[in-house]
Amino acid sequence: MADRGDVIELVEAHVGAFNAGEVGRVLAGLATDVVWQTGSDEFVGLDDVERLLRGAAGLFPALEIKRVLVDGQRAAVEMIERYLHEGQAREVAIAVFFSFEGGLISRVKVFREGSADP
Repeated sequence: MADRGDVIELVEAHVGAFNAGEVGRVLAGLATDVVWQTGSDEFVGLDDVERLLRGAAGLFPALEIKRVLVDGQRAAVEMIERYLHEGQAREVAIAVFFSFEGGLISRVKVFREGSADP
């Protein structure tokens, strides 16, 4: 079982890879059968998540961690997401809930301020 510091390090590594646009590194931190939910959309497995991440690349998203709360193998993370949408810079507050198994992210649930959809 990872301790609180390990879980925070895993979250920070995930966000760092995401912000760097390193999809391969993001995927390396995910369990093979990961479940990733955002809004009403659900992506299951590495192939689905890879398509999601590569599809979002044109938005140039960047995450800023504000707070991390850890409970065993789970983390609730408050973040600011910055991205481009139709040429306009956007910034929204998001909450992301992570579950971990064996040092890998097994579940991700993303909520955006005002809406779970972009």
